[in-house]
Amino acid sequence: MEQVSKDVETNMSQEQINALIKYQLNNNATWTIQSIAAEGTNTKGTCYSSGDTELFIMEPIESSVQNIIDLVNVVEEGGILTEGEKLN
Repeated sequence: MEQVSKDVETNMSQEQINALIKYQLNNNATWTIQSIAAEGTNTKGTCYSSGDTELFIMEPIESSVQNIIDLVNVVEEGGILTEGEKLN
């Protein structure tokens, strides 16, 4: 665990991680993994980190951002996302 902890950042305590590992080993639980990305349009503009210098940026399409927010809210409220890749 010590070696892995150098490369992983999480808000879970070591106790929570250990409990999750034990649960997985004892129950062989199935996981559904879903990946989603915001969509946007390519443009040039300034951003906080560039000051007055124009950079290549992506203007997000608000509906795609809202879709991500909605999916996160479902999970945070204890819901299950029905689409995704089943693992195990």
